Amino acid sequence: MDHPLRPHKVGPELRTPGAQCQGEHTFRLAIRPYATGGPVGDLYQAAETFSVPLQACAVHSRQRPTPERAGPPLGLSIMPTDVVLSAVQTAEDRDGIIIRVFNAAAAPVTATLLPRFLLDATQRCDLEEKGEQPLEIGPQGDIKVPLAAGQIATVRLHPAAPEGRGDGS
Repeated sequence: MDHPLRPHKVGPELRTPGAQCQGEHTFRLAIRPYATGGPVGDLYQAAETFSVPLQACAVHSRQRPTPERAGPPLGLSIMPTDVVLSAVQTAEDRDGIIIRVFNAAAAPVTATLLPRFLLDATQRCDLEEKGEQPLEIGPQGDIKVPLAAGQIATVRLHPAAPEGRGDGS
């Protein structure tokens, strides 16, 4: 037995010299002053900015986009600050975009998602992208998502087809 609290062995029984990562290491540490009562979401944003700083890179295309080839504007705003974006991905079934947010505050909030592209529909679903409940798209294209303190929400967005492409052409 390799640990008294585990009744069975874990992993292969192979010697792994140096597996405890002994030696010299370098770490980065950040300390951020924080006033009690301020938006907790600011701390998440500061931590992300510190650990994964924005990087810019040049992209060269062989063809220059023309106005008729240009795609829709992209982007997504999320408010208030205490609502933190944790994931953006294509849905597992390839039907839409999955947005996952969570309420970092100790009190309930209503998240407002404002995509910069047109939507056909939106649904709130569970972490496995099932049990979809329709969400209303507001007059400005906004989506309201009520969140309890610390709650995670998964929202499926169905972007509208670009003009002239609705019939598959």
